[in-house]
Amino acid sequence: MKATWAPGDTGVVFFGLDEADTPRLGRIYCNNRRGAVYYYELATAKLTKLSDDAIAAENISFSPNGKTLVWFQRPADGPHQAVLELIAIEWNGSEKSEKGNRRVVVPIVKEQRSPEEFQGLCFTQVPSN
Repeated sequence: MKATWAPGDTGVVFFGLDEADTPRLGRIYCNNRRGAVYYYELATAKLTKLSDDAIAAENISFSPNGKTLVWFQRPADGPHQAVLELIAIEWNGSEKSEKGNRRVVVPIVKEQRSPEEFQGLCFTQVPSN
């Protein structure tokens, strides 16, 4: 997982592992490690948590107009490659983009559905443009 520059290069948004998990090496084969999504503002060196605790997040990115931050997440420490939900935050910089305006765009599908219905988000990579 890579960090993402915020609009205007004001800072970096990234997924950080919980302190208890840091002795483990990497996430390449273990994408369900516990952590949170953070924003680090360069001018003030302020670190802001944007997500809940105990999640595993992937593919953090901004909308083309820079007004929405999105990522995919699942509960941490569950099965590898488990289903995901899509989270979005209206982006106004760190002070106004904290957890208060976060919304679930596509929730995790928790029960088995018929083949004609949406089964949920489950993938290992998102195509880049």
